[in-house]
Amino acid sequence: YEAARSCYAELVGSFISSRGVEFRSRQHVVYRKIATTYERQGEFDQALEQLETAAQKLLTAGKSSPVAKAQILNDKGWIQFLRGNFQEARSSLQSALDLVTGSDELSVVASINNRLGAVSYQLREYKQAARYVRESLELRKKQQDLSGEARLYNNLGLLGLMSGDLHEAKSNFYQSLELLEKVGDTEGIALANINLGLVKYDLGDFAAAREHLGKAVSISQRIGHRFYLGLANMYLGRLESSQGGFERADELLAQSQEIFEELGAQDNLVDAYCYRSENYLAWGNFESAAHWCRIARSKLAIGGGELASDSVQSGRVLRLQGSLARIQGELDQSGRYLQESADIFQQAMEKLESARTAYELGMLEIDRGMPGRAQPHFEQAREIFIEVGAEKELERVDSQLEASLV
Repeated sequence: YEAARSCYAELVGSFISSRGVEFRSRQHVVYRKIATTYERQGEFDQALEQLETAAQKLLTAGKSSPVAKAQILNDKGWIQFLRGNFQEARSSLQSALDLVTGSDELSVVASINNRLGAVSYQLREYKQAARYVRESLELRKKQQDLSGEARLYNNLGLLGLMSGDLHEAKSNFYQSLELLEKVGDTEGIALANINLGLVKYDLGDFAAAREHLGKAVSISQRIGHRFYLGLANMYLGRLESSQGGFERADELLAQSQEIFEELGAQDNLVDAYCYRSENYLAWGNFESAAHWCRIARSKLAIGGGELASDSVQSGRVLRLQGSLARIQGELDQSGRYLQESADIFQQAMEKLESARTAYELGMLEIDRGMPGRAQPHFEQAREIFIEVGAEKELERVDSQLEASLV
């Protein structure tokens, strides 16, 4: 990316020295590309500055091209998305789409639709997200744009991952990776490996998950993509924790946390806090687990310190609080936290998260000395784990069911 910026800077210099009006009128394109190099490295403030310059150059050139304006708004929206500012991202992207709807610029329309799908996905508007992604996919196929197709299969995989259709998600991620390797899209290959690591983890194939995430780390380091490096380290940390490597897990999670703090990626930062808390909880360090849980909650708190009732991250934080309260003997408080968590996941139709909270509700009843009341919670969790194919989590709940029947 630095080498690319050097070439673009040389091109900007040639614009300045040129007397050709048409030549100089293309400056906005170059500044937008410079912004992309900064965005890929997570330097979002610099990227936004370059996009503002691009908008100014477009205005100075006296061009009223709706496509050029839409491309700048599209890129601004994507940066807001990466920062976790989803409503701002949606506003910018929708403005971009309004400018080009019905035009012949299919690649621009496809890009905006794809990013609007990503926003809807993060806001758990799955049907809307799927509609945007499929519209974008059809446009990419018309253009025979393999790289674009690959990224859309990746997004369809994410929709399957979040809705609990793990095998469909895996199929879409592999289809994405195959196309990306065909066209040599290095950045896309890194992301596809991260997502394959995610789905393999949920399926309980930890060896494959480690392999994919390790590839993502290697690629992200080589190309200098800080955001993807943060994601890969975070999920590797969760994987290490699940296999008892608590110290190494904390190192990886601390690294991902540092990257997200540096980038201002607030949404991902909350995930890193939650995973650190879960790691300390499994490690038996309840004080540190409570510390990171409190920080995660403080990041999500809205008016009066309450959590948003429709936020999946709120559901995860409440489950953490419930687990901590149970371990500390505060069983009634634990029950309140866990029931709030269960309600959020049921409303959001998050199957895997619902099952994980159901498991914790079962553990609470065990601690209350009521194994009979624990069994329905374990059965609920078991049914979902079987449905989605989460083998390791199924083993865990089967173990508890067997113990509760003794």
